[in-house]
Amino acid sequence: MKILILLCILIVGLLVLSGCATMDAFDKSLANAINQSNGLNQQASQDQPAQPEPAPAQTVKVKAIFKSVNVRSEPSKQSSVVTALPGGIEVAKIDENDNWTKVQLEMEDGSQKIGWVSNELLEK
Repeated sequence: MKILILLCILIVGLLVLSGCATMDAFDKSLANAINQSNGLNQQASQDQPAQPEPAPAQTVKVKAIFKSVNVRSEPSKQSSVVTALPGGIEVAKIDENDNWTKVQLEMEDGSQKIGWVSNELLEK
């Protein structure tokens, strides 16, 4: 940008010395130089690589040998059942402890449910 402006000033200076330019011509040249440099700056920002996409959420898959498995409110076989999942389905993993995985489910009505599935029921 600085080079373009200096070049315009130099050209206008030479024209003024030769008597061929007016102040109006100088203003137009300067405005053109600024517009061109802005165009170059915009193009440079468009040429930059796009920001990387966020990493997809981790998923876990229910073992296909089960007809269905219970999703529980807490990581315990004694806790209440939130819903059931069919065998072979893949769901989003939120957290994990030694024996249980916390999952997030997208329901058919657009709502979400969160619960725990025993690691014994999930593929490794």
